[in-house]
Amino acid sequence: MLVAVRAGEIVGTVTVRVPPQPCEIAASEDEHEIRALAVLPQARGLGVGGALLRAVIGNAARRGARRVVLCTLPQMKTAQRLYSAAGFRRLPGRDSEPVPGIVLLAYALDLPAAAGGAAPAGTPAAG
Repeated sequence: MLVAVRAGEIVGTVTVRVPPQPCEIAASEDEHEIRALAVLPQARGLGVGGALLRAVIGNAARRGARRVVLCTLPQMKTAQRLYSAAGFRRLPGRDSEPVPGIVLLAYALDLPAAAGGAAPAGTPAAG
């Protein structure tokens, strides 16, 4: 789990599952799965979600992941715009309906193969 802190307050979190942890939509050992990304309402629009997403992508790249996957609800349009802006694309073959009437939309970001585990462009460097 990663947290975002602003003025001493936790304003956002993201949980990631990394194999061999059990995953819902990750289909292989080289996929990292975002399970939950949340930002407090008063911190939305400040770049918190994007910063958490970039941190996850950078960590996945450094750990040798080939892809980052996630799922979201159809009504979460702001989250979908955030994911699309970060380069995620829809992965409809992995959409699911865990309970009747609740559809989850799958997204994936393919990470570039980089020598030495370097983070993709736009992600924070290890520090």
